[in-house]
Amino acid sequence: MGTDFQIGARPDLRRQIGPGRADATALLVHVDGHFKSALLPSAARAERGVRVNSVAPTYVDTPMSNTSFTDPERFPTWMEMTPMKRVARPDEIASAILFLASDASSAITGTTLVVDCGYTIW
Repeated sequence: MGTDFQIGARPDLRRQIGPGRADATALLVHVDGHFKSALLPSAARAERGVRVNSVAPTYVDTPMSNTSFTDPERFPTWMEMTPMKRVARPDEIASAILFLASDASSAITGTTLVVDCGYTIW
């Protein structure tokens, strides 16, 4: 029995495709493909009691991302598009990982848990 994780930043799960978005679309397809390929072994490993899941945070309040949060053009737009009107805290990402590692998620495998304060709900 055990649990494997894939953790990665996914700032744009909302599939914003259109003019001027080719770079973001290409990145999204690459990231989605990477996550999916990492989760594929979950089916084969599940019979041995190993669960494979991923955690996908979007914007998280860390020193590295704080410069983005002070951008007067971008940050208000992010908050407008985020139902909870805030960014996630590192401890909230850790709690998602802890949940997936615990027996409380014993029937969960092959999925991605998005931790984003509702940003990707649209």
